[in-house]
Amino acid sequence: MKKLEKVALLGAGALGMTYALPLRKYFSEGGFCLLAGEKRKQRYLKDGFIVNGTREDFVVQTPEETGICDLVILAPKYTALAEVIDEIAPCVGRDTIVLSLMNGVSSELMLREKYPAENVPNAYVIALSSEKYGNVINIGLSGIAVFGCTDDASDREKENIAALDELFTAANVDHRVSRHIIRDQWLKFMGNCGLNQISAVLNLNYEAFKYDNDIKTLLKAVFEEVVRVAAAEGVIITEEQIIQNVERLEKMVDDSTSSMCQDVRNHKKTEVDMFAGHIIELGKKHGIETPLNFMLYHMIKRIENSYV
Repeated sequence: MKKLEKVALLGAGALGMTYALPLRKYFSEGGFCLLAGEKRKQRYLKDGFIVNGTREDFVVQTPEETGICDLVILAPKYTALAEVIDEIAPCVGRDTIVLSLMNGVSSELMLREKYPAENVPNAYVIALSSEKYGNVINIGLSGIAVFGCTDDASDREKENIAALDELFTAANVDHRVSRHIIRDQWLKFMGNCGLNQISAVLNLNYEAFKYDNDIKTLLKAVFEEVVRVAAAEGVIITEEQIIQNVERLEKMVDDSTSSMCQDVRNHKKTEVDMFAGHIIELGKKHGIETPLNFMLYHMIKRIENSYV
């Protein structure tokens, strides 16, 4: 079986740190590092990271210093993805797996324009509850990494998934291998389009989505709009799966919030182009009206433009 013995991770935010910690522990004698440009590298080395109240330090290298890896994990913001795709090139060889744990359904498509499609599996993270302010990161729920391939995938794709499964099991990283990864990724994307965007516009913590019936009604309406677009893309999401997505919110920490709401509170660019922007684009492609995502998109853009 393919062995993943040299691993690098780019994106040391709340998502990235969730996976950096167990991988650093597993590769205690080397084999794991954070990737960063020189300026960011020096800041990481100087300031470290305060995770749940404890300072954490890592080996940090530039992609040029790291060289070819067996696995490169990506957890940056969508706004940085185009730059990151080029930045990691020194780390990506013929057999390197490039695993994007980012939100949305488009990061893999972008990565496959530069790197072999068989080495870029579909993946996402669910049930993660964490916040980042500067170098301070609070992780409430560490989430579950989900990756997989379809039954008709190539032998190389299946080998890559098996290698990821073996590594994450050995490193005690909570994960799941999906045989329906495209559908499951769209289910997560549907959740992001509703939860992240509504929370960003209305400045809401997860508590509102659990107990406020008006917010639940709006959330379900956004879900249904995404479902129509998904169907046009050949992805079928059932009513039962929509209900399960709403019920999954019960596990979220009341006083935590989405990454997009955190971005708005910190006056940062959001991932709205990855969410509503992508839905609007696909809606136009298939002749489907997407008024809720259109509204959310322009409201969030207005919020971004209001930053001083």
